[in-house]
Amino acid sequence: MKISSLLLLVRPIVQIIYVNNKYNIDYNIVYEEEPIKQKWNGIAQHIAYYVTNNTDTIVLSFFSTLENVAIYSIYNLIVNGIKQMVLTLNAGIQPLFGNLLALNKIDELKMKFSEFEWRIHTIVTFLFSCVAVLIVPFISVYTSGINDAEYYQPLFALCLTFAQAAYCIRLPYNTMVNAAGHYKQTQISAIIEMVLNLSITIVLVFKYGLIGVAIGTLVALTYRTIYLACYLSRNIINYNFYHFIKNILVDILECCIILFLFSFVSNTCNNYLEWFYLSLKAVLISGMVIYVVNYFSYRKNLTSFINTVFKK
Repeated sequence: MKISSLLLLVRPIVQIIYVNNKYNIDYNIVYEEEPIKQKWNGIAQHIAYYVTNNTDTIVLSFFSTLENVAIYSIYNLIVNGIKQMVLTLNAGIQPLFGNLLALNKIDELKMKFSEFEWRIHTIVTFLFSCVAVLIVPFISVYTSGINDAEYYQPLFALCLTFAQAAYCIRLPYNTMVNAAGHYKQTQISAIIEMVLNLSITIVLVFKYGLIGVAIGTLVALTYRTIYLACYLSRNIINYNFYHFIKNILVDILECCIILFLFSFVSNTCNNYLEWFYLSLKAVLISGMVIYVVNYFSYRKNLTSFINTVFKK
């Protein structure tokens, strides 16, 4: 722990020394206009995101029990890990979109965006469908023998999983908005999302506990996902909002079929090996359903994606 803290302290010091030796920085220069436009709008959105991202834990800490905080932390640790996995897919995409916007290559941008949108929707549906059916059995094995709280929370698990799925689905639209630099224009939606999450969560936590918290997050994140898709369609690339609706309907259809088929599979696990076998079934069922549905709805995108995977 001491070594880790020391490394965290050493890094900024080394960076400061390097910058001072490598670059000639005039700290006394006076600029006539703001060099970083929409800086405060970006900061406002970041603050709103931080509050939204931590609302659940804060509300549970103040208005619920420590048992609920413990339950939420374990479930959120797993779901958040999957969310971070999806967010890594965004690396390199925003600069590409920004470059195409700057060069006014709108047709190519629309094509690239459409491919990215479909891939994110498909990957998110696959991953979070698996999480939806596997998270409760995993928590049951993980907390076996621990009796300090009731960790079997299937409804809460579903709400939390779908809430984070909604966050990940908005990745293409949020990336495009950021690439265009529309922080000021979309600032109010970030604030509304924060207010929605706070107000709904606080109201529902007293009666519904963990489920109320998850519902507040789901509503807030769903609102901003729809808003960003709608904003993109009207203000940046004349994106047809129908494509967003179609993607969402396909996602919902796939999730419903997967959950229905998995209802015939026993999800009782006594150890990690049984859970591993269960996860193989979940991956197989989810993969087959997503492949079949996309074969009929997005055959061109599916073929292109499979060819890309095999080439790499």
